[in-house]
Amino acid sequence: TPKGIKNLLTAGRCISTDEQAFGSIRVMPCCLVTGEAAGMAAVHAIEQTRNDVHKIDISYLRKRLKEEGQLIL
Repeated sequence: TPKGIKNLLTAGRCISTDEQAFGSIRVMPCCLVTGEAAGMAAVHAIEQTRNDVHKIDISYLRKRLKEEGQLIL
């Protein structure tokens, strides 16, 4: 989430990394999984926290993403 903006999730190539990491994550599969994670986080924010993305249960989000086949390290 961008600093200073409430309830905005970003995904894809607009994430913040150093130059070396960005070279690896700017490819389409990484953009796809960050988009899926942001979408699922938005749903959980609506269902669990009355629309506050900063209060979602991250452990539950990771569990759900794993159930959907994402590799979470």
